Amino acid sequence: MHVEKHKVILTGIGPGDPELLTVKAFKAIKAADVIIYDSEQADRILDIAGENTEIVKINKDRSIPYNEQAEQIVGLIENHYAIGEKVVRLKVGDAFLFGRGGTEALKMKSRGIDFEVIPGITSGIAASNTKRIKISEKNEADGVVFYMANQKEEQSENLKSIANNLINGFTLVAYMAEGRITQIAQDLMKYGVSSDIKVTAASNISTANEMIKSGELKEVAEREEWNRIEPQTIFYIGKYVDVI
Repeated sequence: MHVEKHKVILTGIGPGDPELLTVKAFKAIKAADVIIYDSEQADRILDIAGENTEIVKINKDRSIPYNEQAEQIVGLIENHYAIGEKVVRLKVGDAFLFGRGGTEALKMKSRGIDFEVIPGITSGIAASNTKRIKISEKNEADGVVFYMANQKEEQSENLKSIANNLINGFTLVAYMAEGRITQIAQDLMKYGVSSDIKVTAASNISTANEMIKSGELKEVAEREEWNRIEPQTIFYIGKYVDVI
């Protein structure tokens, strides 16, 4: 029997605020037979789903390499895809910017699963806009560097390059830096970044627990309290960073 198959939708959901979804993502979620997600930030997005939509929560296990987890997730997607169900896979922020959506997309492609990617607002941009954190402007900040700061093995070499960019007027947008932002600040100063350069941290954007904190690089380097900022915080570092 022929089964009509529907493209799997891999969509970014921004910071989890339904009003910040693209219209295309909203429509896909509304029409889904199955929604697969793995973050509590998606909770409010799930309210959009139809009453008969199957909701599947993936429990992350950090002891398992993500490549293996992705294999399991795509296997689940394939099971629903094969029987003609409309599958939507939710990714916080943008699926292809630190969202590991590329890993799942490659695995879907290798299995012959037809899919479409819908952009989402990455957290670094969502926080910058909603909390009015200026990170670039004409004739200011010649570039913006998005950096995944939990790559310990490569961090030293990466920070040397980033420090050079900061010295030349770029803005750094650092993800996953909580717990090590103090060391990062110390290293940036060691590589020549001015100690009075501006730092702003933003977390829980578009929720009741929004937090924003600002200071200078030397303060971040000296005060352990900056390391205790909660997960999912975005750090903005640069001489043109400003909260308007």
